[in-house]
Amino acid sequence: MPVVGVLLWATLLTLGWRAAHAKDHGFATPRVQLSFKELKATGTAHFFNFLLNSSDYRILLKDEDHDRMYVGSKDYVLSLDLHDINREPLIIHWPASQQRIEECILSGKNSNGECGNFIRLIQPWNRTHLYVCGTGAYNPICAFVNRGRKAQDYIFYLEPDKLESGKGKCSYDPKVDTVSALINEELYAGVYIDFMGTDAAIFRTMGKQTAMRTDQYNSRWLNDPAFVRAQLIPDSSERNDDKLYFFFREKSADAPLSPGVYSRIGRICLNDDGGHCCLVNKWSTFLKARLVCSVPGPDGIETHFDELQDVFIQQTQDTKNPIIYAVFSASGSVFKGSAVCVYSMADIRMVFNGPFAHKEGPNYQWMPYTGKMPYPRPGTCPGGTFTPSMKSTKDYPDEVINFMRAHPLMYHAVYPTHRQPLVVRTNVNYRFTTVAVDQVDAADGRYEVLFLGTDRGTVQKVIVLPRDDMETEELMLEEIEVFKVPAPIKTMTISSKRVSHATWQGAGQIPSRSWPRRCLASLQHQSGGHVGGPGWLWCLSWSQNREAAAHFAGSLQGGDKTASHPVLLVPQQQQLYVSSAVGVTHLALHRCDVYGEACADCCLARDPYCAWDGNACTRYSASSKRYGGPGESGREGPPRPQAPPLTARLPTGGAGGKTSGMATPSASAEATTPTLTRTQWRPCSTGWRAAPPSWSASPARPRPASSGCCRRTTATGGKSCGWKAGCCGRSRACCCAPSSLPTAASTPAPPPRTTSSTR
Repeated sequence: MPVVGVLLWATLLTLGWRAAHAKDHGFATPRVQLSFKELKATGTAHFFNFLLNSSDYRILLKDEDHDRMYVGSKDYVLSLDLHDINREPLIIHWPASQQRIEECILSGKNSNGECGNFIRLIQPWNRTHLYVCGTGAYNPICAFVNRGRKAQDYIFYLEPDKLESGKGKCSYDPKVDTVSALINEELYAGVYIDFMGTDAAIFRTMGKQTAMRTDQYNSRWLNDPAFVRAQLIPDSSERNDDKLYFFFREKSADAPLSPGVYSRIGRICLNDDGGHCCLVNKWSTFLKARLVCSVPGPDGIETHFDELQDVFIQQTQDTKNPIIYAVFSASGSVFKGSAVCVYSMADIRMVFNGPFAHKEGPNYQWMPYTGKMPYPRPGTCPGGTFTPSMKSTKDYPDEVINFMRAHPLMYHAVYPTHRQPLVVRTNVNYRFTTVAVDQVDAADGRYEVLFLGTDRGTVQKVIVLPRDDMETEELMLEEIEVFKVPAPIKTMTISSKRVSHATWQGAGQIPSRSWPRRCLASLQHQSGGHVGGPGWLWCLSWSQNREAAAHFAGSLQGGDKTASHPVLLVPQQQQLYVSSAVGVTHLALHRCDVYGEACADCCLARDPYCAWDGNACTRYSASSKRYGGPGESGREGPPRPQAPPLTARLPTGGAGGKTSGMATPSASAEATTPTLTRTQWRPCSTGWRAAPPSWSASPARPRPASSGCCRRTTATGGKSCGWKAGCCGRSRACCCAPSSLPTAASTPAPPPRTTSSTR
């Protein structure tokens, strides 16, 4: 009884602290809240509205070389245009056979929710074909789909003579997620491979290497897992060190003394061939570690979010060290909530290079293994940096293989950056299901913008600003309903930053829709952005605007005098793509005009995509500096370096002529857009007073609690400001343009400054 009393007291204490601590993460109020009808009225969203007798849409592949997005649903494979998902969609109807559906129903499965061909895997096989798998009414099936060589081919059909079994590639149950990666014509997949859903495995099939899987029915390896993501992340420049990482959650083998579910990150070597005598045709390099996402509390008590829901990999310039964003939810029946945690690959590798977890018996606690470590270290890839003489895992000694079979778990857990979540939600009637992240260059630096899907069919746009003492401030900029019928968000993805077209005085717009990706990369990076190399002429040959391209190319080769005018590579507007059980939506990442019609409205919104241009709240462009921004008082420290504007001058001496470097557009070229130099936030000084902003009171734009703007109290006193109202942040600071610049109603715009903007 005393032991029971102590346990009961500890449980009540933990729940009481959770309830008290959850108040710190109460309802986050969005700056803008849009219903589906209001979102549709903005004209910034498109909905896939072809009336198909289908459901359970999932974005499975985004192919920006073909400008297509591939979506799987019940009985359909869709190829949608990335720029307009309703423009000429290509559709394959691929239902299960009637005989198979009848057999599925006779086995006790539901005719609508289970006995269909739910597409769960779409991977690029080569330039012309996709590899597609579906559940096949509880009989997984795979096939090749011909998509054509170029986007203009508009080819999309199933090749019926290449159908094959999907066992080990796609799960039987459509409610069970399948994760996969196709690497060098070898398919790696996390699946359940039996009808009853009891045998989960990480498989390697196809290709030239030996078919591999995890140890069967070994709960130390996998214990009823739910797979979330698979991602190839290289460890070094040596390809033999490449590892495939799997993100999943699984039941705890130590229940009821531990949480019911653990979130995991596991990895395998791509060149793993299994053991020679033990673990034959089974992974001999599989390791896993716990992913922790928790809120620190008093006296060392932590609130854990144990159920991993989604993972987003933010690529960096160093491909070996991407940033990992993960969405978690709380698994308890009393405490409900969601959190977003961020992990670094350095911390993950440190855990995998640390001690292994060891247990003497079922009634013992997990401890770090302190015995003799076999060589090579378990989990090391053959032929890599540390084992160059061993070309295969079959060359590993038996003690290494036996150790791996008994010790797949690492002792230490992987903790998030700063050991706390980036975003937390408690005491709310929803949970996060998906996450996508975009890096945006705002007027005052670079921001990471999080798009968070929920199980009630909304998408939240969130930024997190640093504060003192490792604290952060979370701002929910938007919450929007993206479907007419609310349904949990299943998948989300963001289009990459690409060039839309080139503009040149005398040639008009030269669209780059059909330009190859390597062509665009060449345009943006060759010689610091200079124009006129052979790459330009090759890219122009792909252009859809043949007349403009010919004029442009002629000026490059013939030394046209008009070639001294600037060429501007216009970035393509990025899009967010969202799917649910009821359909697919693509929408712009920003709706700046909904924040209001005044400078204060725009700047107090603190949306890094938006800035005040003198007349309206519009999309901020680094190539034309504008006044206002997301609020400098909310971001501490110097801004990160910004990418230079994609602006260049044509050479005057033909295609191979020299250029004088990056040029600035002339005053006449930008006369329609006021170009203002930003200044620092300043406290309201003599002759000025803090006044509330002209923020309109409406459900879509609730009045913020922050301070207003600095306004002149007398006609002559105080600081001269080019704007009628400077825009303020939370510290009652004022941002004013120099008096030499025009007011919002003035014309024309001044010549652009050649110096960089200041904070």
